[in-house]
Amino acid sequence: MFFQLVVPLISLITSVGAILLSYIAFQKNYHADIQPIIVFYPISNSDNKYCWYAKNVGKGPAQGVLITGSKNKKEFLQEQAILFPTIMQDEIIKIGWDISNNGLIAIYSNIYRKEFTSVCVNNKNTLLNGNKYKYLKAEKPMWKLDKDEYKPNLM
Repeated sequence: MFFQLVVPLISLITSVGAILLSYIAFQKNYHADIQPIIVFYPISNSDNKYCWYAKNVGKGPAQGVLITGSKNKKEFLQEQAILFPTIMQDEIIKIGWDISNNGLIAIYSNIYRKEFTSVCVNNKNTLLNGNKYKYLKAEKPMWKLDKDEYKPNLM
């Protein structure tokens, strides 16, 4: 009698566990499939000066993208922060300033409002979960700037 109750109960628990694990795996994969990833990269021009670009290499739009530079590797510049409304998948944004050996940062969210931080220092891009620099606020939306204002002087 005991054996007749235990085997179906173990089967039921195993089935419920498998369904729960499948649901969790589906949710993680679904959200990863639409995660934006902003990376920065330089391209040299005819004067052998570098121009920096930001590209969304992820699989979803990056929303409310704040981009700024730095004078050193730890302190990012509030006064240089520019807000871009959305950077679509595979879209490239030209960053109009030369950062030399300094850094760039992008803070953005996906369509579910999950925040990410991309940091580029010494030509190495790092993606961090969450907004690691909450003190940064964009005071200059890009749609209110002239093209020349995209080129802040960070030297």
